[in-house]
Amino acid sequence: MRLVQAIFNKSEVATRFRTVRHTYNESGKLAERAVLCGRYETRAEALAAIEVEVTRSVPSGYDRAGDRWWITDKAGRVHWLLIENALG
Repeated sequence: MRLVQAIFNKSEVATRFRTVRHTYNESGKLAERAVLCGRYETRAEALAAIEVEVTRSVPSGYDRAGDRWWITDKAGRVHWLLIENALG
């Protein structure tokens, strides 16, 4: 039997970022989670993509406490936009 060992140095693993949309139901539970895009090289790139979405949706805004953005669709539903770490 052959034993193979792999050691991963955390600094060698490239961190990428993704933008995610959360939609909650009337009782406040997560009803839908959608990854909008998952391959941003930097957090700044992911932030720029979210800012584009926010400017398209009025009303919209930023929630400092949750570090997330909210948008309203044409039907009046509120969706939350977040940036998450994604392994490369």
